[in-house]
Amino acid sequence: IIVRLDDCSPVEETRDLDAIVDPQPVLSPLQIELAHWISEYYLAPIHQVILSMLPPGVTQKVEVVLRPVDDVSLEQATDKQQEILTLLRQEKALTLQQLSRLTRQRGYRSTVEQLLKHGWITKRPEIRPPQVRPKLVTVVRAAANADPNALGDRAIKQQQALRYLLAQRDEEAGWLPLSVAAAEAGVAAAQIRALADKGLVELEERQVWRDPLEGREFVPIIRPRLTLAQEEVWKVIAADLDAPGGRPFLLQGVTGSGKTEIYLRAVQRVLAQGRSAIVLIPEISLTAQTIRRFGARFPTEIAVMHSRLSPGERYDQWRRLRAGELRLVVGSRSALFAPVRNVGLIVLDEEHEWSYKQEKTPRYHAREVAIRMARLAGATCI
Repeated sequence: IIVRLDDCSPVEETRDLDAIVDPQPVLSPLQIELAHWISEYYLAPIHQVILSMLPPGVTQKVEVVLRPVDDVSLEQATDKQQEILTLLRQEKALTLQQLSRLTRQRGYRSTVEQLLKHGWITKRPEIRPPQVRPKLVTVVRAAANADPNALGDRAIKQQQALRYLLAQRDEEAGWLPLSVAAAEAGVAAAQIRALADKGLVELEERQVWRDPLEGREFVPIIRPRLTLAQEEVWKVIAADLDAPGGRPFLLQGVTGSGKTEIYLRAVQRVLAQGRSAIVLIPEISLTAQTIRRFGARFPTEIAVMHSRLSPGERYDQWRRLRAGELRLVVGSRSALFAPVRNVGLIVLDEEHEWSYKQEKTPRYHAREVAIRMARLAGATCI
């Protein structure tokens, strides 16, 4: 990950860039600046800080791959060397980790070094594809001029599927997932694929989002009137939201005193300004309750980030936030590193809770990082 550009290199020997993996930056300038601060303040290696800001699926592993040279005779090799060469010829290529599982040799690495020195095998670092990728589904629709009668009397199932798809096209349903179309039409997916081979239907691969909130219905609520105490607090915070100075506010109040309504109004204000908001909660058990309240106000803007999401869900939520499709993220302490655009508000609910402290490297306190991030971004922190 490139974090800075210089006119000259600080070291004599450098490698040329082979390719740009992702044309869109995975980190914003704000995140890079924050990562350097965390690294210096908490004495954490910068690469570990950066990795904590990325979801699964973004980073790609580099593995050393061994391959045999074709024109080497086994008669020239020792018994240990022959064993390694035989394994490589059987498998065509192996990583060091794969070789360690297959060989019976304890000192196999020294044997590998001998083979490399003789030039009997090659060693090359290769990038492995990421384990988490965008989810693709096959969608289908009937061709505009498709005629079921042209299929003949024997292709009853195909006629049945084609008539269903034509009816969906007439109703402007458009493209349908192949699995859904097959189930609704009462046929196997293979029957629809056969129609595609005949040019009677169109098939496409399309990307779909893995959404942890899919199927969740939010009930809109009317914004309540503020109490006198809430009104007094809101005037101070609203003024800072309109002229952000990166100041933190400590909002004190017992349970049920109305702190969440202040958060909700603050989120509404920054979204109206075209900015984004991050809301942190101390426990995953509180996620459902918090999402219900924020989703009722901002159903089309909310994203969720916490450790109980699947890798695919975390990856897709991260990508949608980075693309600016979603502007409000609710989650545990790691949601602080979500790639929201133009952050205007950071909220830590129950900021005294111990769960805001990261216990493994990079060790950090989400409260202190949030305050620093707000200062760097010119955002309000509550």
